Amino acid sequence: MKKKFSFSQLLFLFIGGMIGFIISKFMINNVEENSTFEKVLILVILLISIFLAYLIQIIVHESGHLIFGLLTGYKFSSFRIGSIMFVKKNSKIKCKRFSLAGTGGQCLMTPPDFNNGFFPCMLYNFGGSIANLFLSIIALILFLSFRNILYLSPFLLLLVLIGIAFALTNGIPRHAGYVNNDGYNALHLNKNDVVKRAFWIQLKVNGLITDEIRLKDMPSELFEIPEDEYLNNQLCSCIGVLACSRAIDQQNFQKAKEIGNKILIDVPELNSIHKNLLISEMIFCELVCENRKDEIERLYTDKFKKFIKVLKNNLSITRMRYAYEVLVNNDEIAAKKLLDTFSKIKKTYPHQCEIEGELELIDYVNHIYLTRNNRE
Repeated sequence: MKKKFSFSQLLFLFIGGMIGFIISKFMINNVEENSTFEKVLILVILLISIFLAYLIQIIVHESGHLIFGLLTGYKFSSFRIGSIMFVKKNSKIKCKRFSLAGTGGQCLMTPPDFNNGFFPCMLYNFGGSIANLFLSIIALILFLSFRNILYLSPFLLLLVLIGIAFALTNGIPRHAGYVNNDGYNALHLNKNDVVKRAFWIQLKVNGLITDEIRLKDMPSELFEIPEDEYLNNQLCSCIGVLACSRAIDQQNFQKAKEIGNKILIDVPELNSIHKNLLISEMIFCELVCENRKDEIERLYTDKFKKFIKVLKNNLSITRMRYAYEVLVNNDEIAAKKLLDTFSKIKKTYPHQCEIEGELELIDYVNHIYLTRNNRE
């Protein structure tokens, strides 16, 4: 792969340089006569300030999506910062744990009805960037008013810079690394009804999962894969990923293989998370169907192994790994460790309906194992 800087990398490189300049200037102006211990302490305080400014802007960004979503008819589903997730269950907000590689947070909402090709989506998408800019303006006003107050002034300036970085990298439409940002989604949603419906479906399916409805029990029309010409759009290809997951939840593994292989072949720009999750499901389908060693080895590459290390606490990945240890390696110890991992994850996992489906698939693996052993 060619090495090149993306817009985000260049922007954060610039912001990083500005932050370094702020810290060095602050140190030069305020700590020259301090002891070494005091200098180190001040530097630690400044580094904590960077972290806090970053965390605050993440919270504000996701809150922006939440506020503008509520204003345009969306309903709250979940709000996540890091791995801490607040999710709505039976009219109550519960605290769970869930993480997604590559994201610092996420606000998901159930959209209003899709009527004649329309549902409000612009403000929901741009809400995060608007909130970041708003806080940056407030922080800049406060900085200009209190620029001589030790520690407060550099913190406010950091809040300004990081907020601007968040607003630009999320608000300016761009497609980098096969991942669309909020601005890119909003731009394409306004141009194409197929893409807009695909975005709506993802939010709708997530809302139904939050209501503890399994994929196999959802209306089939939500899983109609868009025509091939649209599949290179990330929002449309995601419908294919959902359709594959639904087929697996129905234990229709041949159908899942057909869908998954089609998406993997026909969508070269499929983002890495969806691609590797599909590969995981193709491995699982192979394990519980033909169980061909050469096909499993073809899919179970070193690159894929690195991916599953990143998502080691993902339920479906853990279930696939369990099937691999049981049906390929016959390793009871490794399989037991994976079951223990699964049990640990499910204690704080936000959606009971997904746990239920995964447990049924684990039972299916155990049934195959016992059947094969009896034949032998």
